[in-house]
Amino acid sequence: MLLDSAIMLLGLEAAAVSVLLVGAALGALLSTVASGCDVCRRGHGPAKSDPAPPPLGALWAATPGRAVPSPAGRAAEPGCVYLVGAGLGDADLLTVRALRLIQTADVVLFDRLISAEIRSLAAPGAEVHIARKVPGKADAAQAELNALGARAAQAGRSVVRVKIGDPLLFARGGEEICVYRGLGIEPVLVPGLSSALVAPLLAKIPVTHRGVANQLLIATGRDRGGRLPDLPAYSPSRTLVLLMAVGRLGTLFEGALAPLGFPPSTPLAVIEDASLPTERQTVTTVAEVAAMHAARPFKAPAVVVIGRVVGALADAAVAAEARMLGPAPESLLRV
Repeated sequence: MLLDSAIMLLGLEAAAVSVLLVGAALGALLSTVASGCDVCRRGHGPAKSDPAPPPLGALWAATPGRAVPSPAGRAAEPGCVYLVGAGLGDADLLTVRALRLIQTADVVLFDRLISAEIRSLAAPGAEVHIARKVPGKADAAQAELNALGARAAQAGRSVVRVKIGDPLLFARGGEEICVYRGLGIEPVLVPGLSSALVAPLLAKIPVTHRGVANQLLIATGRDRGGRLPDLPAYSPSRTLVLLMAVGRLGTLFEGALAPLGFPPSTPLAVIEDASLPTERQTVTTVAEVAAMHAARPFKAPAVVVIGRVVGALADAAVAAEARMLGPAPESLLRV
């Protein structure tokens, strides 16, 4: 009985200590929030007079079973090559990792289509090269960048190769990995937002939508020899997204889609300069896009979206079907 009482007493004391610790932490948190930030005083961060919060790494380390991220991963390391996806062009859409690497690299190798805004993020003392990829000279420009990156890495400099979109989606990132591996260098990959998904999103085109499209095919518009790749027969439930296809729009329907069973009225959207101030969205059909392209040629970079999802959110039938799901509970609609 005495032993049981002692154990119970110890348990109560431990609980009291836990309550005190939690109370102290909560009090500190409320004090921080109440103080507000120095700029707007809206309570989303500490003022300069408040003690600095513990580093995120320290909080992570204090959590059982968590590994602390390596501080070395924050900046470009000497002798390393990074293949970095830059997304669509808007610097706000860069990942934090991509931004840090671009800002800290000794050598930065940019794709030609990388926006000036992103190129300006390189460090003032960095060596910067822009790919000279123009029609007919892409292979030579690619080889030039590979050589520049390899020489710099072998000399112990940090190299960041910045590629439009995602490095491994129609960006020749796989080829560059093979080149560097052949020289004993294993590149580090940093993902980026792909225009194949983000351009339609910015145009409010869902590449999949219940009852409209349940599959997505992403293809290049310019395979080896300038041809379209082999595409499957038309399916009304499939969305087709074409990258690098601007030069094919004049013959796309008659030369490729009509033989595959695409109806002339199949909706088509062209999204130029997605995410940039110059973004332009055009909605038409597969049969009419050639005439529009002849009247005012579309310009790269552009994403072509083909299928019933184009305009689906404005379609009355689709909207009616969505309403059949029922209204949101009233409790969720109250602010």
